[in-house]
Amino acid sequence: NIEKYTLITGGSDGIGFELAKVFAKNRHNLIIVARNKIKLEKVKNEIEKEYKIKVEIIQCDLSLDKSSEYIKKIVEEKNFIVNNLINNAGVGSFGFFNEEKDGFEEKLININIVALTALTKYFIKDMVKRREGGILNVASTAAFVGGPKMSMYYSSKAYVLSLTEALHDEVKEYGIRVSCLCPGPVKTSFQEKAG
Repeated sequence: NIEKYTLITGGSDGIGFELAKVFAKNRHNLIIVARNKIKLEKVKNEIEKEYKIKVEIIQCDLSLDKSSEYIKKIVEEKNFIVNNLINNAGVGSFGFFNEEKDGFEEKLININIVALTALTKYFIKDMVKRREGGILNVASTAAFVGGPKMSMYYSSKAYVLSLTEALHDEVKEYGIRVSCLCPGPVKTSFQEKAG
């Protein structure tokens, strides 16, 4: 009897944390990925206590190269079946593109695009084999237009939406649900971090 898990990136606060509670309430074991170990431990204890499910945590900075390889390695070592993948982690920026701190674009692309793509590709292969599973990519209403002074963020979310729509079509015949959440502005720590 292999236990199935829902893996959520950026699951220690904001939208990711709210999604974690929704899945926990529906009796899903969770794997929560985030950078902050203290927040992760706190979320693990809180959710396990309230919902009586298993919560595994992976401390990982998705802006770093090879972060998705690290997640894959842990999932493989522990033999987790990831039945749902929630790509929620994301970072924003505010300011004119030409004035943006050099190197920041790489961090944003690594989190919003590279890690999301690598994790999706890795877990979707297994889902197709098992003919079950779900992927939820968190984009934004920003995905639908260009955004002056947040050009990279808006562009990255357009990528997420476009990829999600294509994958939805590619894997629906296997019974796999791929969808995109496009919230408008939500009161989380996102704004503060984006400046």
